[in-house]
Amino acid sequence: MTSVSYAQWLETTIYLPDSLSGISNPQSFAFNATNNKIYVGGSAGNWVIVINGATNQKIASVPTGSNISALCWNSINNKVYSANYSSMSVTVIDSFTNQVITNIAVEADPANRI
Repeated sequence: MTSVSYAQWLETTIYLPDSLSGISNPQSFAFNATNNKIYVGGSAGNWVIVINGATNQKIASVPTGSNISALCWNSINNKVYSANYSSMSVTVIDSFTNQVITNIAVEADPANRI
């Protein structure tokens, strides 16, 4: 009888600290299954980095608030929401264009808002 094991392995590493990223300590991640884009946020930067999931190439950096503590992709409207802890805001990003739609001010930790 043959058994199947489930395993994970490292396929590739994408380095973020360069002129396109401007973030350190990547700590937030969202995957857009509609267009195969990966969104990464972190501290010490005011950007969400967009990565092409097929090529693993960085394709955009979207300006947001600082210290991104959470990211969420909404499959219904194809938008990404960035919780910006230090800026006390949530940035709404259009996943088709990778452009900011709006910034929403919040009164408390924005990671608890999305």
